[in-house]
Amino acid sequence: MKRCLLIAAVSMAGAGALAAQAKPAAQNSRPLTQTEWTLAFARAMPYKTFLATDTTRAAAWAAAEERTGSTVATVMRETPPPAGTWRLLVVAENSCSDALAALPYVARLVDQMPGSELRILRRADAQPLIDSHLFNGRTATPLVIVLDSAFRERGAWIERAAHIQAFVTKNEGRLSEDSLWARVRVMRRDDDGRTPLREVIAVMRLAPLQGGAPPAKATPGKKPVKAIEPCKLP
Repeated sequence: MKRCLLIAAVSMAGAGALAAQAKPAAQNSRPLTQTEWTLAFARAMPYKTFLATDTTRAAAWAAAEERTGSTVATVMRETPPPAGTWRLLVVAENSCSDALAALPYVARLVDQMPGSELRILRRADAQPLIDSHLFNGRTATPLVIVLDSAFRERGAWIERAAHIQAFVTKNEGRLSEDSLWARVRVMRRDDDGRTPLREVIAVMRLAPLQGGAPPAKATPGKKPVKAIEPCKLP
């Protein structure tokens, strides 16, 4: 069975009650240049191609897409995304439960933002991107990188909704693996994509107007939050 490596992301300062699973641009490794981001985005695939070229869990992805309309409309009404042209570059796999819980909603959001676009790379094609967004030396997907109209990185959202990550962090080792992920599936279902949408919008709204965000610093001696989840249906 395929498994997804799940790592807690660094919260972006100022996210407030949202506590978005976000971090400033390129906290690890060498930041990519605008030219490198432009080339990476150009070779990434549209969302529909991502679905068509790997039919893993196709029924679950189709069911999620059917649910996105009302959720995205409600979130956009309550938390409008900022104006402008945005490019969202995503690293994800069809088999991953966290990708399934967020990407259909984020893709529909971007469809509703004139001039903006979302594209996806699979992990095997995105090593430099993953290397530039490590968390305490580890990788995590889905990774949603927010680029502005000039292909400058403005921030990133990693892996899963903050309240679900907090639950996993608190209960890993306290609950059995089956109980833990059964609860997570219920939380994802109840959330219905709302929190990932709000958190991705928060990344856009917190993006600096000029220049890149300063790199975040890892807490010395702090171990990364680690969990392995079987990619089961949510």
